[in-house]
Amino acid sequence: MKLLTTNLSLLSLTLLSACSGNQITADTSINQSRFPAQTYVYHCADNKSFVARIEPKKAWLFLPTKTLSLPQIPAASGSKFSNGSATFWNKGKSAIFESTTQIYKNCTNNRAQAIWEHAKLNGVDYRAVGNEPGWSLEITHDQTTIFTSHYGQDRYEFETSKPLIDTAAHTREYQLQNSSHKLSISLSAKLCKDTMSDQSFSSTVSVRLDNKKFTGCGKALH
Repeated sequence: MKLLTTNLSLLSLTLLSACSGNQITADTSINQSRFPAQTYVYHCADNKSFVARIEPKKAWLFLPTKTLSLPQIPAASGSKFSNGSATFWNKGKSAIFESTTQIYKNCTNNRAQAIWEHAKLNGVDYRAVGNEPGWSLEITHDQTTIFTSHYGQDRYEFETSKPLIDTAAHTREYQLQNSSHKLSISLSAKLCKDTMSDQSFSSTVSVRLDNKKFTGCGKALH
């Protein structure tokens, strides 16, 4: 699926701080500022698809031909957003979108794709994953690098430094360190296939946290 790269890049410039899309019901009012934003990749009937980014009191929708920002309105269940002519109703794993010119129905979230889109909209420049045990790596240029292991149970954060780039070998290496740990990252422009999902990626990744080595696959998000 082609995930609307142009529209998504536009939002990345406007989202300064991600907050949560908590539900608003007819009889409930909750302070939402403490919740993170949520990202969904919906696949719908008739081979349609779109990306939704839910924040406090509004939702961004990335449709094939345009981007919409819809305010949240009261709903008996789920989270509902509408500007009068277009309505998006999110019920967690399922959703529906209707406007005066089109309808997206029977939409279900692809969680695996949504994780990558969520990282992209958060400004992450490169993401990688690996298995046994499950780990992930997110590099944001000139900001932070976050490495998680043991299926997200262990989290390590480092300041991102300038990489050593070898244009002839098509590699990029990072040497990072915080007060307690050292993280070495090697990115190689060799095709890689994830052993669990069977998904193909544009680069092979090697990570060493202190004395423990991890291997996996990754790709640039911007």
